[in-house]
Amino acid sequence: MYKAKSCSENIAKLISVVFSAFFIALISFLCLSMYFNANWGVFLVSIVFSTIFPLVGMIFDLKYIKKSRDVEYSNSSDRGILFLFCSGSYLLGVLFLILLFAPIWIIILMAAYCVNTFITFLINKRFKISVHAIGFVGPLTILWLALGNIMLFYFVFIIPIAWARRKLKKHTRLQIIAGVVFGIIATMIQAEIYLYLFALI
Repeated sequence: MYKAKSCSENIAKLISVVFSAFFIALISFLCLSMYFNANWGVFLVSIVFSTIFPLVGMIFDLKYIKKSRDVEYSNSSDRGILFLFCSGSYLLGVLFLILLFAPIWIIILMAAYCVNTFITFLINKRFKISVHAIGFVGPLTILWLALGNIMLFYFVFIIPIAWARRKLKKHTRLQIIAGVVFGIIATMIQAEIYLYLFALI
């Protein structure tokens, strides 16, 4: 019984790592860069500001500010500084991508990361919404809008993500559902706004 419980928890931890915001960002920008034939400069900027800087920021925050090994940020009050740092990194990413004349959907994805993360920072002050859920469905929504209905199938992976977060007792069912709903709706609204703005340019 103990071994079975330990095994399931290890699987849940593995799922949480595989579907972390950092890895999902890398895969999402890689997909868009390949699909729109973006140059290596655009891809490199995308990864630096969406994955490398946020990851370095998290490590610095845990080691020197929080002095903690809780990479899950189980206490919602500990997430604020990291959210703001990541939002700033994404914002810089947007600016650099615009300067590089990156494909529109790559800029939109980075902008959605910036806005969603900042809104999550505000929500997190009152409610521990699931970052794993937002970090998965948000980018996937952009991929769906940009690449077509072929991407709809991948929304099924929210099921193992939700199971893992519940298994590890990191989130309630409501927190996960809220993350999914917010991630999809907020990202779709932003995509429409950004497309409209780009059309005016």
